[in-house]
Amino acid sequence: EEMQNMMGMALRALEFCLHCLDASPWPFLLEEVLQNYALAVEAPEHFLWQRSSGRPPSFAAFPGPSPGGEELSLEPPSSKVPISAVRLTLLRLQVRWIRGLEMEADFWRGKLSLNPEENVSLERLKRWLATGEVPWTLPGDDLCYYLQDARSRGAANVPRILNTGSGPLAPKPLQCQNKDVKVVAADGLARFYLKVLDENEMEPPYLPVQCPVEELHLCFPAAHFDVVHIRNALDHSFDPVLGIERMLQVTRPGGWVLLRHARNEGVPGKFRNGLHQWAFDVEDSSGEVHFLIWNPDLRADVTNHLLSTGHAAEVKTRLLDHPSDDAPEDEKYVWVEIRKPTAEEFASHLRLKGSG
Repeated sequence: EEMQNMMGMALRALEFCLHCLDASPWPFLLEEVLQNYALAVEAPEHFLWQRSSGRPPSFAAFPGPSPGGEELSLEPPSSKVPISAVRLTLLRLQVRWIRGLEMEADFWRGKLSLNPEENVSLERLKRWLATGEVPWTLPGDDLCYYLQDARSRGAANVPRILNTGSGPLAPKPLQCQNKDVKVVAADGLARFYLKVLDENEMEPPYLPVQCPVEELHLCFPAAHFDVVHIRNALDHSFDPVLGIERMLQVTRPGGWVLLRHARNEGVPGKFRNGLHQWAFDVEDSSGEVHFLIWNPDLRADVTNHLLSTGHAAEVKTRLLDHPSDDAPEDEKYVWVEIRKPTAEEFASHLRLKGSG
């Protein structure tokens, strides 16, 4: 507990001086502290400090001051390590995201509790443990339609669906045209879920794979899934635009990425409540509905980004009623369907870009 408190204090300080730890005489990199804080949140009673895995998101490859011995500064070393203002902001958001893991862990520990006083969704949990049945798509959302559409473009492989940001309740196969289609569940907190399931002596029929949305390309082969689905989870990531690009990377050409999220969910908590650092919204752009991701520091027209870079052949954005019966009338859901280009469509995009 003392170690976790110490790292928490260090993370709060590092948010305002991201490069300071890497430039200090301390034998740690920012990346190593972030990894270990996450491990301490997942399993505090078994925590042992783990050395860096070697993929630093920070400023240096090795800890300690620069060889020249220059005076340390609170300003980032932009002359030596070129880093954009956007990248600096995303690094700060990554630090805040790690800090928010403790609140997220407490939330899911309650959702996996067998105590009816702690878990208002206990019946749903019991049904999932017994059968693998869990409501993971929204009413009216026909994933079989998107699967069939994706496969109509020439897919010859085994049909696959990815439910990323799944939470602990991994679903059973989806029935499409009287055939079972495997649904792979993935989540950045899956290690923590597995630990809580073990503590509660639960043996569910299906389990999620440990994989944050920003690292899907490291967990699965490229062009592996026909449909990738994420619901109320991408706005909890530290880099949702990168997460969309990673989802597209593991989607087969002609396949679909489906985003289903409450509108502007980060706003009520002023973007500081747990992992809620982003808001998803829509905007009219020349008569077309565009998908926006924003917070007080950054704003991205995702529709324009995906189409202009060739990541997407189609981006359909809709604002629909909130699915909860008790939700206020003005609360909405942002539905986004992104189709990955076929090889021919991507080649055409490159030709147009080259001629322009």
